[in-house]
Amino acid sequence: MVPQSASDACAVVGKIRVSDTQFDVVMLEDADVEAGEELARFRLGDAWCVVLAPKPRLAQPAQVALTDLLTERELQIAMQVTLGRLNKQIAADLHISEWTVSTHLRRVFVKLNVRSRTELAFQCSSMLRRTSELSAY
Repeated sequence: MVPQSASDACAVVGKIRVSDTQFDVVMLEDADVEAGEELARFRLGDAWCVVLAPKPRLAQPAQVALTDLLTERELQIAMQVTLGRLNKQIAADLHISEWTVSTHLRRVFVKLNVRSRTELAFQCSSMLRRTSELSAY
């Protein structure tokens, strides 16, 4: 079993910082373990070490509705991403270029303060839940 954090590891060898992200380097007893969070593996003497991905930072839910932040087209694209659609699929569905989809997504990332499609999906799904709960009353 690969440790999911430094506290689960056999021994913390050190930390690596890249920009504002810190990665834990841990020593493993067994070199044949499977790693879901493993970014790199290397030998240090007779032992194997693994660089672990940091735990994902969760975006704080905004107190405003998506419709107040995003244009109609940005909202359409964000919802498609939340459903797991690829840029190519979104472009075909909306009859726009993949480049246009990418441009809209970059703007959405900035407006919602997210760095990945996963964070976008998390943020949008929580906002949609909150919006649907409010509209139920």
